[in-house]
Amino acid sequence: MVYLNYLGERVEDALIVLDEFTYAIKSERKILSDLQRVWDHVLGEKNVMLVVSGPMLGMMWDDVLSHTSPLHGRRTRSINLRPLDYRNAVKFFGEKETGIISYMLVGGIPPYLRLASRYESVEEFLREEFLSDYGFFYNEPYVLLSEELREPKGYFSILRAIAEGNTRLERIANYVGIPMKSVYPYVENLLRLGLVEREKPLLGDRKVSLYRIRDPMLLTWFTLTYPQLEAMATGTAALDDLYRVLSRRFEDLAREFLVIKRPFEFERLGRWWFKGEEIDVVAVEKDTAHLIEVKWEELGERDARRIIGDLERKSRMVRFNGEFRFGIIARRIEGKDELREEGFPVFDLEDF
Repeated sequence: MVYLNYLGERVEDALIVLDEFTYAIKSERKILSDLQRVWDHVLGEKNVMLVVSGPMLGMMWDDVLSHTSPLHGRRTRSINLRPLDYRNAVKFFGEKETGIISYMLVGGIPPYLRLASRYESVEEFLREEFLSDYGFFYNEPYVLLSEELREPKGYFSILRAIAEGNTRLERIANYVGIPMKSVYPYVENLLRLGLVEREKPLLGDRKVSLYRIRDPMLLTWFTLTYPQLEAMATGTAALDDLYRVLSRRFEDLAREFLVIKRPFEFERLGRWWFKGEEIDVVAVEKDTAHLIEVKWEELGERDARRIIGDLERKSRMVRFNGEFRFGIIARRIEGKDELREEGFPVFDLEDF
């Protein structure tokens, strides 16, 4: 309180930034009411901009922005600072494809990207930082969950369930071993923190929801690191499941590419599934639906045409009265120009 009073007495025209504010709250919760009094009686009457920032999203929402907070009603703007997009993430790397792959593995968090950029290859980065008990990411999920959540063990189990393919709420509950109504608040918290995402099929039954891990680092860790903790102790951990991570994350990257580059216009973007069939990307604009298969592979022209034919088959199950366009986003595509001349929207990493 002494420091806050000092600021109130000494400053007139100023920008004041209280960084890492969530750690201050953890040390002394009284700082919230102290700050409220100083703002109401001193700083709020001056030409002062006060910025409060913190890395723990849950605490910022619950303790700073919620209606129960002493600071409620005093904010003029709140900003949820998002990770870098792929265009800025690759600037950490000399080789663009290495940057893209690293971005798919750890997302757009600058410290993660800076660490990945120190390595000559993605494989070396993964072995040293994900598959070693001395690696940076060995304990990172535990640290992240412990900072953000009061019961990290329960959330950890839910993330593990989703990573192992239990994407429906009832299957998550069965895996964890608790009633579905009890697992729902945990999932809602993970959604709010951006660690998990809820999906509904575009042009499908909107009552059906699937849950996927949204945080790239957590997806990589639960796919590569956690199942191999014992193997890491004996030095036998492998990268056999790397393709699973990259193929899943390339779907996210493909949607990000469409949003950023806008190679064609659309109003809605999502995914479609029905009775075991799936379309990776669906982009709808008025009377046109673009159905796009995403492959983390190098495709020949013959393979590309086979995929387009399969999309045409799937389109007969999609509830849409307008025109369909069939496309592909892949790591590389031979015959890309010829396919485009025929009207197929096809893109690969060159276009990114």
